[in-house]
Amino acid sequence: MRLLTIDTKALDTFTAERRRWSGAPRPAGASGWPVVRLTALPIIRMPSVCRRVVCQVGGHAEARSAVEKAGVEVLVGRTRAGVLAFGSDADVRIAFERFCITDFSLHTIDIKRLRYESAERGLLRAALTRAIARHRGLDGIRRRNGDLLAPSDPQDGVWNPLRGLVGALSGMVKDHPDLRWREGISTRLDWASDRLWLLIEPRIVFDGITVQNKGVAADFARERGVRRYNRQLNDLIAFWSAVLAGDGGELRAFGLGDGADAVFCLSPDTGFSRRSRP
Repeated sequence: MRLLTIDTKALDTFTAERRRWSGAPRPAGASGWPVVRLTALPIIRMPSVCRRVVCQVGGHAEARSAVEKAGVEVLVGRTRAGVLAFGSDADVRIAFERFCITDFSLHTIDIKRLRYESAERGLLRAALTRAIARHRGLDGIRRRNGDLLAPSDPQDGVWNPLRGLVGALSGMVKDHPDLRWREGISTRLDWASDRLWLLIEPRIVFDGITVQNKGVAADFARERGVRRYNRQLNDLIAFWSAVLAGDGGELRAFGLGDGADAVFCLSPDTGFSRRSRP
């Protein structure tokens, strides 16, 4: 019997680059305080289904335009399966009836499609922003990569704890009467550790921003936030986390009795990065 000699250098190189990674084990006993606090809230409940409409409408832009022209309150996303929507059934039909609806059913949201920037994840982001704004006295402003939230009435006493952390909560940018600002946050969704998270970032939200005053707004925001680090930033994150999550109850995008509503629950406990000890 003859043994064959095989050159395994290429195989060894390949396997060396395919390392297996796993999360650090949770420290046991007296392990000290977390070294990094993350600005991410776990989403502990989110919609598993939405409305699906098969019709002759075009892409996402045309679907949104159809909703705007119909004057109804409906959130939409566009996939090959059809138009995905949250809202009352009557409003959804009003928006798309002129596009020859051939199927009007429920669509199960595939969890795998929430791991990247899919139509489903975009639809959930819009729904969560609407739900938070509706329940927490905030204005929601949609952006391409992340949404903005700011107090609808900064003078309301509910915002006194925030005022105690940062001072004034709104005002006009000096020498720019058309440019007003409010304390707020930016939000976006991200996937990590096999779950969806709401990422938050305290920031200044502007009303009346234009191409001409965009630089002025950026300078103002930078000057106002330059000293926010360590304890003050931690306190800001704690405040907004508590406001957004509330008592852990339901956040409903519409509060519907019929149709496909989007219901969420948030945890007030942000993610942490911990250092293990031997």
